[in-house]
Amino acid sequence: MTNETQKTAVEWYSRRLFEIEIAHNQGVINSDVYLKSKTHALEKAKEMEKEQKRIKLPSHYEILDKADEEDDKGKHYAFIRGAKWMRDKIKEQ
Repeated sequence: MTNETQKTAVEWYSRRLFEIEIAHNQGVINSDVYLKSKTHALEKAKEMEKEQKRIKLPSHYEILDKADEEDDKGKHYAFIRGAKWMRDKIKEQ
């Protein structure tokens, strides 16, 4: 399948189930393969969803570099505290 990474997991899964159903109805695959294909599609869709949700969190040094762009010292430290707090909250998920 082309561009499967550009589709959401739900879009890909819906399309894959449709393809499996057609193949089964046309006798291209038997009931055993049909069930295994549906299970495999669900597992793949779950993995795709995890990949699509994954975000890159800033490192300690990236936060400091961004904070250094701020001239006001009070805002500088507030930015660092806020950015680290948000990063840590996201990591907990």
